[in-house]
Amino acid sequence: MPRPASEEEEKRLVWERILESALKHHRREKVYGMQKVIAQDSGAGTAAVSKWAKGKSKPERETLRRLADLYGVSLAWLSGRTGVSSGEGSFGPADQLLGIAYDITELVVSELLPNGSMEQFLWVMRRAHDLLLAGKTESEARGDLLLEVAQKKREWQSRADGEPEANG
Repeated sequence: MPRPASEEEEKRLVWERILESALKHHRREKVYGMQKVIAQDSGAGTAAVSKWAKGKSKPERETLRRLADLYGVSLAWLSGRTGVSSGEGSFGPADQLLGIAYDITELVVSELLPNGSMEQFLWVMRRAHDLLLAGKTESEARGDLLLEVAQKKREWQSRADGEPEANG
């Protein structure tokens, strides 16, 4: 799916997807009152949500991640980067799966390996991709990968310090 033509269009698309996801999640049909519900779901104030609805701004990445997890949709879809809403079941084209893997990698690397090497980044990216291919949801893959990278980071640090690697 091509990216929106303008920033205004992107803001509109993000809002439409947040609203659609919130309506489905809360099993509601009417839009009335949803801004307040979305504010509660996101942890953002009602003024911020009103700006999203009017296309004046869009949520921060971490807010989008929180909403995607809550609503059971992919971060890539909610932020307007793909046309596939859910990471569950069968995946769309490979670039959509890689987009989700990249989102996971970006979070894990920024939290655990901010000064990591390219080799480490690529390892995390490959592992994120493998977890998604194995059928993990975006949230499950992210959680698993955070734990795995914390362990791997200790191994990499031991290797860098010249200590023998622990087996297991």
